[in-house]
Amino acid sequence: HIVAFSVGYFIFDTIDMFRSDMFKNSLGMLIHHIVVPICFTMALIYDMYTPILAFTLVVEVNSVGFHLRIILNALANNSRTVQRARLSVFVFTLLTWILRVTIHPYVTWYVIENRAKFFAFYHFVMALLGM
Repeated sequence: HIVAFSVGYFIFDTIDMFRSDMFKNSLGMLIHHIVVPICFTMALIYDMYTPILAFTLVVEVNSVGFHLRIILNALANNSRTVQRARLSVFVFTLLTWILRVTIHPYVTWYVIENRAKFFAFYHFVMALLGM
């Protein structure tokens, strides 16, 4: 189940970001990495909201590009590898921008439009904060 797998990934990513001081300049990223695993875990426990949460994970495709860039930079021993790394960064940056500009506004609209369907008001608030 993709939502369950993502909880583990977010926890690991959060720990890694703490270890490398990546949260030092980004309070928004810290909040996101705390709220998302909580929301996903609640959804799994109560068996609610998982379809929309799975849909929101499409924007996380940028993580592939981010990690690929780090790996290629570490392995860069010739100009061809560096060119591939730059191309992959460009492709994933473009894809990330397109996905975030289309999916995030849609999901935000969907959450607001369907706020009455949330089991509890704090579920609605957590959904908005997680975005």
